[in-house]
Amino acid sequence: MIKKTIAVFFGGVSPEHDVSILTGLQIIEAIDSSLYNAIPVYLDQDGQWFSGQDLLNRKNYHFSKEDKDRLTKITLDLGQDFKDKPYFTIQKNCIFGKNKKLFFDIALLALHGGAGENGQIQGALASAKIPFTGPDHFSCAIFMNKITTKNILRHNKINVLEDVIIEKPTISESISQKDLLKNIKVKFPAIVKPCNLGSSIGVEKVDNKEELYAALLQIFKLDNTAIIEPFVENLVEYNIAVTKALSNEIQVSAIEEPKNDNQFLSFKDKYLSSGDNFDNKLSVPNSEGMASASRTLNPKLTKDQSSFIEESAKKAFAILKGNGAPRIDFLCNKKTGEIWFNEINPLPGSLGYYLWQAKKDKVNFTQLLTALINEGFNRAQNTINNNDLKSFNASIFINPIAK
Repeated sequence: MIKKTIAVFFGGVSPEHDVSILTGLQIIEAIDSSLYNAIPVYLDQDGQWFSGQDLLNRKNYHFSKEDKDRLTKITLDLGQDFKDKPYFTIQKNCIFGKNKKLFFDIALLALHGGAGENGQIQGALASAKIPFTGPDHFSCAIFMNKITTKNILRHNKINVLEDVIIEKPTISESISQKDLLKNIKVKFPAIVKPCNLGSSIGVEKVDNKEELYAALLQIFKLDNTAIIEPFVENLVEYNIAVTKALSNEIQVSAIEEPKNDNQFLSFKDKYLSSGDNFDNKLSVPNSEGMASASRTLNPKLTKDQSSFIEESAKKAFAILKGNGAPRIDFLCNKKTGEIWFNEINPLPGSLGYYLWQAKKDKVNFTQLLTALINEGFNRAQNTINNNDLKSFNASIFINPIAK
C-alpha cells in the first residue's frame, strides 16, 4: 500500500502561534507511520511558510534569520491545476530549470486562532480542491465568532449568558473612557473578552469602569469587537470534545474540569501548569502537552449536568454543521449547579486528544488522527462541483472553435 503524505500545518500569524507549534509536533509524533508520511509545514509569524527536518526539533523554536535560511522555504500556489495531487513549490534560486515540488495528499490543520482557525485558510484550500482536516470554512467562521455562535444557540434554546457588545471605535486617535463607555450598562464584576479569539486570550475580570476601559483598550489591539458578560460566581469550567469522524453518529469525549486557583482561566492557565515557562514546555517529550495541565477528567457531576453538557455539545455540533473534533466549553456556578454554554474551539490545543483517551471506550491520539484524516478525504470526495455551465444553461460566451 502506498502511504499518503500528510502536510501538518502549524504556527501561523496568531497570538496562539506557540501552542500551535506544540500541537503540530505532537501530531507528527503520534500519526500512524504505517499509513502516512507526515511532513511539517510551519507558518511563521511573518506569514512565511517552511518545511524541513529542523522543524521537528522543539529546541529549535523560535528561529533566527540565520536558522530560517537553513529551512526549506515553500509556497502553495492555489492557482495551479493540481491534476494528480496538490504540491508546495520549494523556493530556491533556480537559474536553470524549475523549482522543485513537494507533493502531499491532505492538509492536517493544527493552527490555532487567526486565519488558521477562522475559516480563511479552510476556504482557500477548498477553493483549490485541496483536502483538509477539521471544520470547514463555514463552521470555523461561526465557531470563532462568539457572538454569532451564542445568538444561534440562544435561538435553539441552549443556555448562554447575556452579553453586551462593544465595537472598536473607527477613529484613529485615542478615545476617552467616557466616550467609549457611554450608553453601556454593565453590572460589576464582569468578564470582558475578544469576540474572535479562543483559548482565553485577552479575557479579563473587571470590577469597575476604569478596569473595563483598560481591558477594552488591550482587546482592541487583538480584535475589533469585545463582549462583556456577567461574572459567574463560584465558577468552574467544564469542557467536552465532539466529533462524527469516529463513526456515522455524533460522539462526545470525556468531560474535563480545568483546575485553577484564580476565579477564571487565563491563557497560561489553560496551556501551562505549575507555573512552567513556555520555552521549557517545548522540550516536553511523549506528546504530553495539554494532558499535563492541571485538570480533573470525568469530574463528579449530577446526571442532569452531564446530560446537559453532552446533549448541548451534540446539538450545537449538529446545528452548526460541524466537522473535525472541536472542543466545547461550558461555565458553571458550582453552588447553584446552573450551566451555560461558553464557546466552541474549532481546533483545540493538542486537538483535545486527552479528552478522547479518557473516555470509557478509549480512543488514543493515533486513532483520532486517522479518523480525522479519513473524514477530510471523504469530505473532499463528496464535494459537489457546480462548474458545469453547459448542463445548467449558464454559458454566455460561445467557444469559437465549437462553431
